[in-house]
Amino acid sequence: MPPSRSISPATPPKNQGPVITMAVITGIISVLCVWLIISNPGQSPEPAESVAEAPDTPAAPAQPAAPAPESTAEPTAKNPASEPEAEQPAPEPALAAATPPEDHASESAAPVAASSDDTSDDSPAVDYDSSDTGLFSDEEPLLLLGLQAASTASRERDAALLAKAVEHNAWDSYHLLLTTSLEKALRHVRDDLHRNGFDPLWQEEVFVHAFLRWSVLNRMPVNAIRSGDRDASPLLGWFMTDHDVMLEWLLAVKPENDLPSAVGILHDLWYGDPERFQAYATLAIACALVFDRELRVQHPPRSAGYDARVRIDPLERFLWFADRNDANRLAAPVDRMSARDLVWVVCAPVATEELDWAVANMRLRRNRWGQAFGMVEYLMERAVSNENPYEEYTFAEILEHGGVCRDQTYFCVNTARAHGIPAVGLSGETDLGPHAWAALKLRPDEWCTMTGRIGGTSDGRARHPQTRGHISEQEIWLWNEREFRDTATLAGVFRYHWIADLIAETTGDDALVESAVREANTRGRNVPDTWQRLHDLLATRTREAEDPGDRAIVDMWSRFVSEMKARFRDNPRMGALASRAEDEFIFPHIDQAEARRTLLRERRRIERRAGEQRDLIAASLKREADLIVTNGGDDALLNIRRLYSSALRNHGDNVTGFRTMAEDYFGYVKDDPEHARHAVRDIELAFNRVIATGSTEWFRANTEVSIFRMIVSYYRRIGDESRAETLERRLERQMRRAERGATR
Repeated sequence: MPPSRSISPATPPKNQGPVITMAVITGIISVLCVWLIISNPGQSPEPAESVAEAPDTPAAPAQPAAPAPESTAEPTAKNPASEPEAEQPAPEPALAAATPPEDHASESAAPVAASSDDTSDDSPAVDYDSSDTGLFSDEEPLLLLGLQAASTASRERDAALLAKAVEHNAWDSYHLLLTTSLEKALRHVRDDLHRNGFDPLWQEEVFVHAFLRWSVLNRMPVNAIRSGDRDASPLLGWFMTDHDVMLEWLLAVKPENDLPSAVGILHDLWYGDPERFQAYATLAIACALVFDRELRVQHPPRSAGYDARVRIDPLERFLWFADRNDANRLAAPVDRMSARDLVWVVCAPVATEELDWAVANMRLRRNRWGQAFGMVEYLMERAVSNENPYEEYTFAEILEHGGVCRDQTYFCVNTARAHGIPAVGLSGETDLGPHAWAALKLRPDEWCTMTGRIGGTSDGRARHPQTRGHISEQEIWLWNEREFRDTATLAGVFRYHWIADLIAETTGDDALVESAVREANTRGRNVPDTWQRLHDLLATRTREAEDPGDRAIVDMWSRFVSEMKARFRDNPRMGALASRAEDEFIFPHIDQAEARRTLLRERRRIERRAGEQRDLIAASLKREADLIVTNGGDDALLNIRRLYSSALRNHGDNVTGFRTMAEDYFGYVKDDPEHARHAVRDIELAFNRVIATGSTEWFRANTEVSIFRMIVSYYRRIGDESRAETLERRLERQMRRAERGATR
């Protein structure tokens, strides 16, 4: 630790002459150091690690070219009472800057992170190049820890550097400066992080803000900021000053997003009206992340023809919602929602005229919007004969003529979105066939997936407007958990992933990376991403091991699997990752008989606890069948037959599960004529026992007939045409009876 520069006024030095002489000598040495730095750019000495977070002192130039070894001493705690910025909370001792209390209390202290000369902020020591490359290469790292980091001088320097990055569009160089500064801070407190964890670090306001800036830039490539005539620097500069907006972006953006396109949309929204953008920042982020790839109106009005209005314009959509919100026309205020929720609002695939109709004609309260589903009368003729009573498929026509479940869902979900209510259209298989229903965020902290839902639904899915992939109904259920309730809580989970990224890129401390990933998982047990990240870390460790079958590694995976399955025991579909880990990292290294017993116990748990998700039994059976095939042997196909013939009878009462089991069973044996013939017979007998009812109710009959047709195709595959024709006549009779009953 450097000695203190302050001199007590109560005991003035007796000999002023030597002090003045030393000051002159020190000044001369400082000037020489600056001259050497300017003459040899890029070769400036590395500052001593032990004073990385403290301002330079007069003693520092004594050895300007020799970096000191990294200090392992505990940083000295500050006395908050001696700090002028008294409103700032005192940091934890583990993260306090290594500066004596009397140093940082002095208003006349040297500027934070100033170079070894004593130049003022008005006279920078380095002339900046106007290009991005190396613009900040001669800058000292930012001071990020301790009370000194929150001083006026430090904040002014930070603001000046950010302004320079905006002015010169120098985000590569600024990102590098942030990386260097954060790395220095992390190295300074590395031992404390190992001992005490990350909590004290989050109390360092200046560090956290720089860390968020780094995280944003890490997920926003330069080609997203600079593209042709577009310059998003002023927008990004504003982003970097708003803690909450940075969090919204980080939590909403996904790997599948087209970032250059998304930033281009943000740029257009910003320059259209910066003040309105700031008032509706989360709405702007949602529009950018949904419309980064073209989204078209599903049913454009005839007046639109085939012109550009078929494509949803993000600026028009943003302004439409902002205007209606300003006029208090919406059931849910969009200026108070997170970007993650608003993604499910702005994505409505309807024309602006339809949004206008919904606002003008729908008068439901937010918590009662589920009633919109039932406002559309069910049209049986459309279900039986696929009748189309619509000319343009507008909300008004659907309400007038009625429709089937998919029309009811379309109406309910998209009128809700028009009123600012996040909504998701779901579809899946039930015991009565395909079905569609709605998930609505009826309260600020509650998603409900029961609107239009019927029993027996096993695997409802929806298309995600950002990824264009699918999410499950079970994932939406998790959005009601504590971790997802608000931005701050969710950020408290994901910041450990972001800090793991920073540590991996800077210090490379694998132990700290693992500590951060595990902490994220501890704090976000209901967040699937934390399990995926932990899985990926353990998988990397396993693949790097000399023996992946080592007992310690297998035990490590056993703990991961058991903990994840325990967490999602009432929502087992979300535990699919644990099953994949079991298949890849555990079962190959244990006895096959033990692995099969494990899967049998799993099926019993599913049968006992999974409710409508009993179709997951089919997935467990397939895993066991894969084990049998992998281990081979003359009896492999016979063992598969025994496995499935029993399972179809005992677990086949779930229609979706039965269909999946039958498809898997026949798929394993289809190339062996003898086993294939037995398999088809097993499937038919099980169908007659647990599925077939001979019902003339339209939906149930349609479901049974669809499975019948699958069995008929299997008989044709094995060459038994006679049996196939017999079954076809039977299913035709059942369908005729059902059609007569449905149209009466």
